[in-house]
Amino acid sequence: MFRTAIKRAKQAIDSGNKIAARLALRKTTSTIDRIANKNIVHINKAARYKSSLAAAVKKLDQAIVTELATEKER
Repeated sequence: MFRTAIKRAKQAIDSGNKIAARLALRKTTSTIDRIANKNIVHINKAARYKSSLAAAVKKLDQAIVTELATEKER
């Protein structure tokens, strides 16, 4: 369940769809928190995964904004 959630989030981010990536991040964060609270995964490891996924989604958002800005300049 843990690895599946992370894989789905990474696939959504790789697809380039901002909305799907945000929804996948929300679901994945919830799943990671549940598993960390049950002590299946260490809390710090869970935080590390959540942080890296959130950074990837943020990077995707910034890439889309930058792309739109360059198109307007043309």
